[in-house]
Amino acid sequence: MDSTTKPYLPALTGLRAISAWMVFLHHFNPLFGTNYPSILIKTINELHIGVTIFFVLSRFIITYNYLSPPQINFRTYLWRRFTRIYPLYFLLTLGTYAIIFTYYGELKTFQWWALGMNITMLKGLFNDFIFTGIAQSWTLTVEESFYLSAPFIAHFLFKKPINYSVFLIISSITFTGILLTILSYDFPFEPLPNVKFMFHFTFFGRITEFVAGMLLAKCFVNKTRTSFMYFTQFGTGFILLSLVCLAILSKGDSTGDNSWLGIITNNIMLPIFGICPLLWGLIQEKTWLRDALSSPIFILMGNSSFAFYLIHMGIFKNYLSLHIPNLGLQFIILQLSAILLYKCIEQPLKIILR
Repeated sequence: MDSTTKPYLPALTGLRAISAWMVFLHHFNPLFGTNYPSILIKTINELHIGVTIFFVLSRFIITYNYLSPPQINFRTYLWRRFTRIYPLYFLLTLGTYAIIFTYYGELKTFQWWALGMNITMLKGLFNDFIFTGIAQSWTLTVEESFYLSAPFIAHFLFKKPINYSVFLIISSITFTGILLTILSYDFPFEPLPNVKFMFHFTFFGRITEFVAGMLLAKCFVNKTRTSFMYFTQFGTGFILLSLVCLAILSKGDSTGDNSWLGIITNNIMLPIFGICPLLWGLIQEKTWLRDALSSPIFILMGNSSFAFYLIHMGIFKNYLSLHIPNLGLQFIILQLSAILLYKCIEQPLKIILR
């Protein structure tokens, strides 16, 4: 059986657009420097949780399409994931470094290293490289780690008693990350420089988000029934509550997840009690939100959300900022550019390579 035989869940595609826009607002908070209440400004600054939403959502979709039960062989699965994200990322990364080369005249040794780390999508493991190139693409290192490990995690997760396997997977992978952090202190380029870095930026620290999405997909495939009928409202409410809590925990310009309580909120509480109920509601309950996210315009913007994510911060955005000071107009241009990239480059290349 091929993964295309699975029913399509359009609202989840629309949700991808929302998560990308949240990250955009986090990076370019329109309320900074205004007289709006401080708590509101800080709450918008916590919209980095769009990354958390996408991590859970991505794990749900991949498990649903490929792993629960396994639909295709491992080689085909990896090739499909590769053709989904790498071609556009590769071209935009080369373009970024071509502009750097043009501007500086030559690439220094560190920049050559950075280019290599970006091309291999390993940069997210190194403190010195994590924000080089397309800065926000550190999340692709997490994606890459998940793609490689997901079939093995799914095989173990769905074969053992569920409570035992969930605890064992999360604890063993988290412990592995802590151990690697301790062992990497004397290595060059600062791989895994500290435990907070590990929880913020790596597969080892975000494993709860992955397992939550995978288990939700397993429940959906198994047609799990529930009597509670307000998952959409509950999940949305908890996400909003988490935003406010993170805003309260934030200090100065830093986000709330810099504290240990913030890490627990963002990496554990939010996926389990906020994002998973919201996803369950979007696929099981008929609500105005599901109808809106399933509309053709949201589907288009959701499909182009990866391109939007890659260009919303960086050289292209900096160019727009120099010539177009209005953030709303910048957003519109970025969204239209993302749709063009999706239609003209991302989608055609994926089809050709497959």
